[in-house]
Amino acid sequence: AHDFPVNPNGQEVDGVSGIEQSYLTAIQSNAFQLSGPCCYSPILTKAINETIIAHNEVMKDPNSDIQYFILLILTNGQCCEQDKQPTKNLLIYASNNKLPLSIIIVGIGDNQNFDFLNELDGDFDPIKDDKGQIAKRDIVQLVAMKDFVKKVRHELSRDTLREIPIQCVSYVDK
Repeated sequence: AHDFPVNPNGQEVDGVSGIEQSYLTAIQSNAFQLSGPCCYSPILTKAINETIIAHNEVMKDPNSDIQYFILLILTNGQCCEQDKQPTKNLLIYASNNKLPLSIIIVGIGDNQNFDFLNELDGDFDPIKDDKGQIAKRDIVQLVAMKDFVKKVRHELSRDTLREIPIQCVSYVDK
């Protein structure tokens, strides 16, 4: 995946409405186009580094506020072959080190093959890193836009966010 802000000024936005407005503006202005294959490990590394800082702050000061991060990845589903194992390794690292992170992957575009993304979701078979370790926490949720084309909008929202409360609680209940 390419790591770029969809907000024209590159700044963070406030809340879901800020996210929606940034994406609508980017789409309407043709600010980006989907292409592939993607490399997910760079953006995962960036997100993991952010969560390590937040996690370490909480570990140093139990009275500090917990921060929980949700990484949203919009993708056509294709992944560079050489990035598949590094991506799995990073997901296992984040899961097994109990970092405050959930990852929502939204499969979009014309690609109908989300096999690798389904594998990352791990709802049926847990993924393994290159040492054979499996995820101790489920931190990935995949939704494919094609499954919601003829459904009402709230169903997409519900399925996209379905696992977040459980994932957050699994972090807090360490």
